[in-house]
Amino acid sequence: MNDKKNYNNFYRDLDRVKKEILKFLNNYPKSEILQKHFLREFEAFIYGNLIQNFFGNLNQKNISELKLPSGKIGVIKRKYGQIKDELKLAISLKSSNVNKEYYIALKKKVERDFPGFEKIFSEIEKIIKIRKIEKYILVSKKDLSNSSKPETSLNDFFVIKILEEHIKVKKEIPTGKKLEKLIKDVSKSALPKFSKEVKNNLDKDSKKMLNSQRRYQRGFESRLYQRWKTAFDLLECLIRVALESGEAHKNKLAKTTNKSNMYKRAALIKIHARAVHIANEILVLLKAGYADGANARWRSLHELAIISFFLNENNDDVSKRYLDHDIVKRFKEAKDYKKAYKKLGYPPLGRKEFNKLKKENDNLIKNYGKEFKYVNGFEWIPKNILSNRNFRALEEHVRLEKLHPFYNLSSNSVHGGARGFYRLGLMDKWQDKILLAGASNYGLADPLQNTAISLLHVSVSLLAIEPDFDSIVQMQVIDKYVKEIGLISVKIQKQIESDEKKFRK
Repeated sequence: MNDKKNYNNFYRDLDRVKKEILKFLNNYPKSEILQKHFLREFEAFIYGNLIQNFFGNLNQKNISELKLPSGKIGVIKRKYGQIKDELKLAISLKSSNVNKEYYIALKKKVERDFPGFEKIFSEIEKIIKIRKIEKYILVSKKDLSNSSKPETSLNDFFVIKILEEHIKVKKEIPTGKKLEKLIKDVSKSALPKFSKEVKNNLDKDSKKMLNSQRRYQRGFESRLYQRWKTAFDLLECLIRVALESGEAHKNKLAKTTNKSNMYKRAALIKIHARAVHIANEILVLLKAGYADGANARWRSLHELAIISFFLNENNDDVSKRYLDHDIVKRFKEAKDYKKAYKKLGYPPLGRKEFNKLKKENDNLIKNYGKEFKYVNGFEWIPKNILSNRNFRALEEHVRLEKLHPFYNLSSNSVHGGARGFYRLGLMDKWQDKILLAGASNYGLADPLQNTAISLLHVSVSLLAIEPDFDSIVQMQVIDKYVKEIGLISVKIQKQIESDEKKFRK
């Protein structure tokens, strides 16, 4: 035996195999299953080579040097011939039972069956320094446990889960075309399971991730409020004044004995309550830095303002038509649901409920005529008042068409057209350079002003029914808030633009 040469070759081979294993592991996300598998196979490779060296050194020359009985070589090889397949698996890094315990047990068996021949094992251990092997395995365990791809994708995670499942069943790693075929075969049946594991892994990190995001958002909202504080506070006061004045006037109207405007009162009271609710939603969105979301909600507020103006200037029958049209819309929704409930996996609409809606709808159509049948939602408007029954015509009829450009902008945020990519939260020069996906401290002036104006319109429409001294004063107070909000909002936004220019210089 050439001690030095054998020693160098042995550890050189171990380093080469270890390097290939680490290279493989560094291509995938961290996986304890994969790491343990390779450590187990690497240990099998090491001890498998030691055992193979025993049989390789079982020759006449070494037997003579060790003064062992001759004529035993063939007998020993035949005796342990059954372990050749196990050694082949171990040396090729495939599933094997070979390990330190297996190696020690074989040495003892050789010593028992063929006394003296265990010396060959001892000589090999001297050459390769058996204690170094044990340290080498410990170091390798640490190296393997620290190996993984630093940045991973969903596809990497998917592949690693397939490998882990395959290891559990087959006790080996598929590679090359075998791995490609496995991924293709497994993906259909395993994807739901892996998707669940992806979510479970995300859930483990969610607390840290969410805490970080929430700290950032709290900091942003605090800075945003400091900049827009005056405008936000004024809008919040306006909403409160509108709510309290609306409630007070509603209570007064409830005591009146005049029954001539009962439907108009009911409709405008409901519209006012809904308008205050929407204004509160807008305020929340503004304080969080979502100008486009706030503007999208203002769209509904503007529609309510247009309708409230129209109802206020027309007789009670028009308000009754407006309220009755709810049934027509509900019947249309019931028919839509009837067509889709099976695909949705929802229960069917009760026959009695559907027939009741149909009957009520038919009675209304009979009463008001076919023109009352649902088409675009404005069929409640009498044709003798407005022949072209749509929102744009209604807006022009009540002389609020000057706000239509803002309505167009808000509609872009609501609908899915390409124009919706324009963001209020970005200055014009950044529109084609940044895709805004979060909050911004810019662009709040328009939704602030528009919300105040539309809330004024709705409030005035209600307060103008049977007005008294209190309601007239309340209208004037609300108007003053609206004007102040407009001036302050524009001033703050212009200051942001000025600050941005200074920052860029």
